[in-house]
This record gives sequence, structure tokens and C-alpha cells, in this order.
Amino acid sequence: MLSISRQGTWIDPSGYTWSFYGDDVDRSVFTIIPRPEFATDPVTGKPIFALVEFETSDGGNGSGYCALQTRTNVPEEAILGITSEIQFRFGVQQPRFVTLSLNPATRAVIEYVDPELAVPVLVEIAPSRTDQNSAAFLIPLTRGGMQQFKGAFSGQSGSVPISYWLYTDVRLPDVGATVTFDSVVAEQYERSEQIDKNIWGEVTRRQVAIAHYFSRSQAGTIELHVGDPPPPVEIVEQMRRWAENTLEDLVELAVDSALSRIPPDRPDAFTISMVSSFRREYMQGQIAQWVFVPTDTLPSMPALGFSFDEFFTRVKARQFTVNVTMNVSFEPPESDAFVEEESIASVEVTIRYPTLFDNTLRFDALTQSHLFVAPWDEGAGGRYTLEYTVNYHKPGQPPLRVRFENLEQSVFTVTPASAGVISVEFDGRNLDWVDPDSGYSGVEIAFFFIDLSGDNQPVTQIARIDREAPRTTIRSLFSLPIFNDYSYTLTYFMNDGTTFTLDARRSNAARIFVNNPLQSSTLFVVLQQPPGFTILQAPIRVSWLSGLSHDPVSKNLTLLPSKPVTPVPVNAVSTSQVLFSYQGTILLQNLPPKTIVLATTPNMQIVISPVMIWFGIQIDASLIDWVDNLGLVKIDLTYMDGTVPRIFGSPLWAAPDEQKDPLLVVAGFYVRGDVTPTYDYTITWSYTDKPAETRTVLGATGATVVIPARPDVAAAPRVESYG
Repeated sequence: MLSISRQGTWIDPSGYTWSFYGDDVDRSVFTIIPRPEFATDPVTGKPIFALVEFETSDGGNGSGYCALQTRTNVPEEAILGITSEIQFRFGVQQPRFVTLSLNPATRAVIEYVDPELAVPVLVEIAPSRTDQNSAAFLIPLTRGGMQQFKGAFSGQSGSVPISYWLYTDVRLPDVGATVTFDSVVAEQYERSEQIDKNIWGEVTRRQVAIAHYFSRSQAGTIELHVGDPPPPVEIVEQMRRWAENTLEDLVELAVDSALSRIPPDRPDAFTISMVSSFRREYMQGQIAQWVFVPTDTLPSMPALGFSFDEFFTRVKARQFTVNVTMNVSFEPPESDAFVEEESIASVEVTIRYPTLFDNTLRFDALTQSHLFVAPWDEGAGGRYTLEYTVNYHKPGQPPLRVRFENLEQSVFTVTPASAGVISVEFDGRNLDWVDPDSGYSGVEIAFFFIDLSGDNQPVTQIARIDREAPRTTIRSLFSLPIFNDYSYTLTYFMNDGTTFTLDARRSNAARIFVNNPLQSSTLFVVLQQPPGFTILQAPIRVSWLSGLSHDPVSKNLTLLPSKPVTPVPVNAVSTSQVLFSYQGTILLQNLPPKTIVLATTPNMQIVISPVMIWFGIQIDASLIDWVDNLGLVKIDLTYMDGTVPRIFGSPLWAAPDEQKDPLLVVAGFYVRGDVTPTYDYTITWSYTDKPAETRTVLGATGATVVIPARPDVAAAPRVESYG
């Protein structure tokens, strides 16, 4: 495994800086971070690049598209140069080099400036799962974008950067990190900036929003914890960059998970408040997933020794283009990397468009991307129908057949999830398996997944990790795409004979690090003084359950305008699921005191204000009748912000094998103190053998929602309270 503490660089004659890292166990093993570059045609040796401009009499004149392929590579001359550097710096005379292991989260990103748009354009693609991470881009260009690309690739030097986000396991240096995302702050920024809601339906614009808007909002924060003695400055700075990339990754993953819960044609229904606040801690020396982001500028065609005219074409009519790429495993059965539950034999794709005749292609290990091109049809516009069939290696596994209508996206990628592949690794290498008093003898993982279509049986598996086998992978194939989250429950078995179980968690990640369950975190209590109010002080009492034994803890705080933010340390099992209860009084100048009634919130930030109050929604799931193949029940909540509906929080998902408290605060929102909160909610009962059933309630005002036993049974009456 890579050790961030054993690293070096080498600058080649072109001025490019190569980075390399040593192994944390075998001092003779090193890994070189590859460099992004153009992919080349294996026959001609030319870069795979085409720039097409439209010459039309309509508004599309001067626009067009760029089709290009990139890859990552470590040439022989770099290996020789780095070998000399290792011999000089580390004293290893015959270093052995290993490549970064393939990771389905890898992505390639091209960024450029379009003078017709207000923000930078990010174009992201999931590369094929090959050693060189081949990425096939199709970039639609406006008239301004076309001029940018013509200038970049026809001159003596390029100006379009290409980045690869490469993920692998590393041993962290003597620097820890805490990354925090506060959805309340992000939502306030979203409102103040009036961000275009349609950005959430486009991957590229979504990337820009996460990378630019919310970094400016200060919703994400990073704190480094440097050891004593501190490591070199360059390692601390590298850790900071990694923490920034990790925070951005976590927010993006949470946004994608939230988007999967709303209709694909309604991206405007998304709000950042759907993403719950979170806090992640990374300890010194622990194993974590590191992201390397090697970046280079794509050279121009003349710089590569070719004429630009060989790659540039003008066409008299607009063209319809769709780039189809694969991000799945095509490992053959005879390969050492073959896994029957993940490897796919082939994918057959058919695109239906009025002028597209050669419209079917078979993708496999040799063909993992293809650009479909046809004359533009005014009646169809950019809309098309796409069908694909996934054929599996597993004997007896029926093929997966999927059909999408009225698509308009220019790039379509088949991922493991859309190919019906579940693969989740649980990694416990960060746990202490040795200490007889505080170490662990094993961890049991109860895994649950159900396809919400109701056509499949759920995946319910029990797995275990221990000192001898600290990692395990849960795999399964489905005959439908996988778009919803899975849930899992961890039960820790201590060496002293005690056990404890964490609350069920939800995720859509391909890797879960099983860490020490007792986490340290920070609750931030914020005093807000709106215009027209002069606050003298605010005595507040905050309570929560802490420690492995869930001991009650209470803190008395006195908030002052001179110090509006008060940090409160919290030690608890799974701090992301701690519920905080608080109440108090705001003392005002020339006004009566304002009482803060008892409220409960799961947020790691509490806002105390004389104008706004927190309204938490409690869900009572104790009446659910788990019969008739009922596999899952979820509830989605929406509140009215003026006349704008806002989805808030993560929906509650209950499953028959999950142990839940009868009452659980799952979401909430801040409202004006003189306004009665109003919200809508929809309950969905999903079955394994029939279509789902729903019940919608509009205009709810109570602080408790009782889920009925079944869709046809009325909920039991309950006295609802406000606060």
C-alpha cells in the first residue's frame, strides 16, 4: 500500500513533474502516478481527436463538437529517470514498480472557458476500466467554444487542461484531517445567490456548482491535525489538498444520492438541503482512500508534429451525435481479475434516431466506446431512444434489458450500477485487532438492499471481518439497474467479550471503511443577531447521548454577540446520527426575553435566533406491518418556503431487518417564529412481488408523522406538538 510519507518527484526534460510513492511495507516497491495524454490510433499513431464545425444558415452556425480520447501513461523514459531518483534519494538500487489498482470511481475531467457562458465548463467522463484509463470525450461546443478549441489545437501550444481523478488506498502520514459539510449554510447561500436549479440535471454544471458555488459559501470546512514532530511542509500541504478533494467528493456523492430520489426530468426539484450535514474524521496513520489528480495540458496538433487540418472538418449541416462509453468490468473468465458477480461478457447498445441507420453496436473488452453520428433531424431535435442489453458471464443469469426514451444527453455511460452489479467492499484494516482490552475480535455486517421496482427479491447478506480477514466484499447481480442506496448495520465484538451495534446506515459507496465506532466531533452553536434586535446574551442548555454506552451529557452555554460561534466537543458512536436537544432564553435589549422551546435536531450546527426557530419532524415507524412481501417503506417530506416547495433532509427508509427507535428525528427546517410550519409528505410502501403503493398528505403542521401499518389502514391518532 502507498505511504504518503515516502514520496518523491522527478522533472522530465519537457518540464512535467512526475510524482512517485513508496510502499508502506516493502521498501523496494514504488508506484508512479501516471500522466494524462492523448490516446493514439494503434494503426496510424495519430492522436484520437476530431473537431467538427457546423456551417449552417441558422443559429447553430459556427457551433459544433469535439471528439477526443485520452489515457494515462508512464513512458519508459520516465521510469528510467525516476529509477535514478529513487537510487539517489532512497538508496534502493533495483526498485520494483506497480501500477495503481483500477477503481470504478476514477474520472477524467476537461475544463475550458467558453466566452458565451458565465462559468467555466467542466466535462467529465468515466473512463473504461483498463490499465490506461481510456476516456472518450464528446464535447458540444457553442460558437465561442468552437473558437476557443480551434485556437487551442491549431497553434504552437495547447491550452485545454485534462485531469484524472485516480483513487487508491494509502497510509496517511502523521497528519489527521476533519472535513465538515454544513447543509444549512449551503442552503442559505443557495437562496442568496438564486442558483439556477436546472444545473443539478447536468453532470458538468453540477460539478461546477459543487466546486465553485459551495466552496465560496464556506459550507465546507477543513481542519488538519499535525503530529509532533510535524512532517515536512510539503506533506502537510499535500494532505490539505487531499482533504479538499475528499470533501468535494463526499458532497458530490451525497448530491448524486439525493438526485436519485427525484424524477430524472425534475432536476429543478433538488435543493442542497436534501443533503444532510456530515463530518468525517481521518486519523494519523490510518488507511484511507486517497485521490491523486494528475493534470496536464493537451498539446496542439502542430506541437505533436501534425497538421491541424487533418483533424478539423466543416460540415454543411448540423449533426446528431451521441458518445456511448463503458465503465464496467469485461474481464474474461481466464483472467486473474475475473469475478463472476462483477465481470460482464458484453453490452449491446441500440440508438433509435430517424437518420441513424448503423445504430447497433456490441461493446466488450476490445470496444469500450463509440461515437454515433447522423444527419440532424429537425423533427426529433436532439431527442433519441436508447436500448441496451447486458450479457453476464454467470451461468443462468438472465440478461438485463433497459430502454430509455426522449434522451438528450450527448454522452451515455454504462456503469456497474446501471448494469445491475452490486459490489460493496467493507474494509476493517483501520481497526485495532491486537489490543486484548480495547481491540476487536470481529465485526458482523448485516447488509440490506432492495430494488424499488418491486420485481426482485432483496439482497440480505451477513458478512464478517476479523484480524485474519479484515476485508470482505458483498456482491450480487440484478436484472434491473441499481439506483437506490443500500443499508448496513455493524455489530462490533470486543476482545473483552462485550458487543454493541451501531444504528443502520445508508450509502451508495463502493467502499466502506469500518473504523473505530467512537468518534470525536464538534457541535457548533451559532448565535444570530438579525437587524432590529440587540442581543445581550443567550443561556442555552444542550443535551445528547455520548460514548459507547450512550451516557447522557448536558452542557450549559452562555452565548454572547461578541462570540457568536461556540464549539462543543462531542464523543459518540456515529456522530452523524447523534440527536441534540436544546432549549434556553435569548435576553434582548428593550424587548421581552425570547424563549427557545425544547427542540431536537440531528444537525452538527444549532442556530439560535430571536426570529427563526428549528422545526423538527419525528417519524413513528412502529406500526408498520411487515407482511405480504413488504420490503421497504420510505417517507419523503417537502415544506413550503413561501410559494416554493423544498425537499428537505434524507427520507426515512425502514426495512424489516432494521431495528429502529419508534420515534426518530430524521429532518427539519428553520422557520420564522410567527409562522406555522407547513409541509407535505408522501409514504411509499415497496413490495418484492407487486408495484409500490403511496399515500400523500398535504398541508401537515404537526411535529410527528405516524406511518400507518399498511397503505389501506388509517394511522392511529396521536397528539402532535409544535417545537
